[in-house]
Amino acid sequence: LIAGDLAYGDTDVRFKEDDESIDYFFEQIQPFARKTVLMPTYGNHERHQSINRWNARFAIPPGMVEPESGIFFSFSVGSVRFISIAAVKCHGGLRNNALRWVRKELEAAKNDKSVKWTIPYFHVSPFASGKSHPSNIRLRRQLLGMFHQYGVRVVLNAHDQNYERTHPVFPADTPPSK
Repeated sequence: LIAGDLAYGDTDVRFKEDDESIDYFFEQIQPFARKTVLMPTYGNHERHQSINRWNARFAIPPGMVEPESGIFFSFSVGSVRFISIAAVKCHGGLRNNALRWVRKELEAAKNDKSVKWTIPYFHVSPFASGKSHPSNIRLRRQLLGMFHQYGVRVVLNAHDQNYERTHPVFPADTPPSK
């Protein structure tokens, strides 16, 4: 799983075109990428580039396309259902159609007896201690209750590009992480 900000073509002066930064990213990961499957969710830097240029380089399952943020999709590996959510706005939430799609995917996973774990992953974090990328409170309010309702126990994010964990968190109005 890779959760966004894969390349910084929108801010890296070494690259004149988006494709140059995307190619550079894949050249760097080629030694291990050719031996494994990579399933992305995109971040704010990919959103500033063309999402279609990224999608052309990954074999992702069909999903729901949200023009403003990207593609949402899900897939299973064994008894784990992964849900890629295109949450790329630092302070904004998801649109209603995206929230309906997420709820539908969570419900389907909960009703599927072969699924033991449901793991949503997306870029912007509802809980973060970083000052440059603080918690996205709106996203927290939109998703936390839904995650709790459908038994989600693990969520992966990458906007801060570091490791953080919290104790179980509920309700949605929990104060920001410290």
